[in-house]
Amino acid sequence: MTPDDLIAELATKHGIKISAKDPVLVVAFLNDLILSDQLDRARGLMDEQFRGFTRELTGHRKALEGEVGKLLDAADGELGRRIAAAVAGGLDGAARDARERMASTIEGGRAQAEAAIAHLVHEAFLAARGAAHARMWAVCAAGIAGVIAVGLVLYAAMPLLARIA
Repeated sequence: MTPDDLIAELATKHGIKISAKDPVLVVAFLNDLILSDQLDRARGLMDEQFRGFTRELTGHRKALEGEVGKLLDAADGELGRRIAAAVAGGLDGAARDARERMASTIEGGRAQAEAAIAHLVHEAFLAARGAAHARMWAVCAAGIAGVIAVGLVLYAAMPLLARIA
């Protein structure tokens, strides 16, 4: 709302005429500037925290992918050793059994890795949602504080305005 809009609103609804240089308008303008600055700062802090969280999550994901890769490589090596031993000994059934056991071991490791990744993604979602809620409450609190401040200034100025009119 511009100062001209506020002057017109006061004149229309309350029959109070004030100038654009009135201290009440100056205080309202300063309050708006301070509120805008605080909201920009809060937005910047929240964005910075979210970027840090995203970097941390990416680091955890890469580390987890590396560990899964190591587990799969180790499982593949073990599978090869078991198959070679079974073929060398002429135990076709043992080779098939080893292949099946190693396949289930690899699947188990993959399932654990997927579950861990899903858990980290869920934690990221919860953190992002918490950050959004915190930002919303900060904006609400700042708005309420501004309304209260303007109301107190107007309340304190009413005797002065009454004498002027």
